[in-house]
Amino acid sequence: MSDHLRVGVVEDSREDFLALKRILGPQIDVQRWQTGEQAIAALSGQDASELAVIFVDGNLPGMHGADLVSRIRESPNGQRARLAVFSGSTDPGAPARAMRAGADLFVAKGETLEQFKDAVAQCLGRAQPAG
Repeated sequence: MSDHLRVGVVEDSREDFLALKRILGPQIDVQRWQTGEQAIAALSGQDASELAVIFVDGNLPGMHGADLVSRIRESPNGQRARLAVFSGSTDPGAPARAMRAGADLFVAKGETLEQFKDAVAQCLGRAQPAG
């Protein structure tokens, strides 16, 4: 069993990805996809639950984050995955839409850095190391 957690990140913004990667820290192995289509293609060949958490940007180009969550949940490899949608959207319906699609957690990017770190820690706190 590995002592490192592995996470997936679906994020088109380089800046947002690097910020999340800094919060996760060097002890976390991060696999990144820039589009929902890339994530679906990659996850079709592996069990998504091998990743401790998959962080999904709520506003991806070409595919809304909730739609990606739904597609991951519909796949045989994605039913047991832990999915966290993070979004800078001001749409008050975004959290409910993400949760209805099958997300385990919704995190607003507009929260303070400490709140965002706490939300990421909450996701990882429920996660077990991949082995």
